[in-house]
Amino acid sequence: MVEATLTRSEAADAMRNFPESHGANLAPATRHVRGLDSLRFIAALWVAFSHGAAIPFKLLLVNGGQVAHAVADLSGVLFNGVAAVSVFFVISGFCIHFPSARADRIHTRVFLIRRYTRIGGPLIATWVIIACSPARVASAGQAVLWSVYCELIYYSLYPLLFKLFLSLGIETILAAATLVSVLLIATGWH
Repeated sequence: MVEATLTRSEAADAMRNFPESHGANLAPATRHVRGLDSLRFIAALWVAFSHGAAIPFKLLLVNGGQVAHAVADLSGVLFNGVAAVSVFFVISGFCIHFPSARADRIHTRVFLIRRYTRIGGPLIATWVIIACSPARVASAGQAVLWSVYCELIYYSLYPLLFKLFLSLGIETILAAATLVSVLLIATGWH
C-alpha cells in the first residue's frame, strides 16, 4: 500500500483550491470568523428596534421627570435602522468574500445557486404574505424589502467583482467605487 503525505502548506493549498461544490466549505477554521454572526444578529435586532420593536419608553415614561424624559428622548434616536443595515451589509460582504479571498477562482453557478436559494425562500414567503395582506401592510412590507434587493444585486455582481478584484486589485475597485459614489452624491444631492 502506498501512503501519501502532504506538508501542512500543501494541505492548506489543496483545501483552498478544492472546489466549493465538492465540500471545501467543510474547513470551518478557514471559512468562519467567530463572533460575526453575533454582530449580524445585533445589527438585525437594531433594525427591528428602529421599526418599532423597541421598548416604548416615550409612552411608559410620559409622566416621569426630567431623567425619564431624557431616557425617552434618547431611546427615540438611539436605534438607527439605516446605520444598522449598513453594518449588516459590510459584515455580509465580508462573509461572502472571506471564503474566496485567497482563491484564484470561484464556481459562479454553485455560488449563485447557494446565494439565491438562501435568500429566495424567505423572499418568496414574504411576497406571499404581502400579497395576502391589506394594502397598508403590503406597502409597508414592500418598503422594507429594499435591503433584500440590494443583497440580490450584490450576489449577482459578486462573481464579476471577484474577477475584477483578481485582475485589478481590491484597492483599485474600492477607489473606483468610492469615486462613483462621490459623483452620484454630488450630482443627485437633491
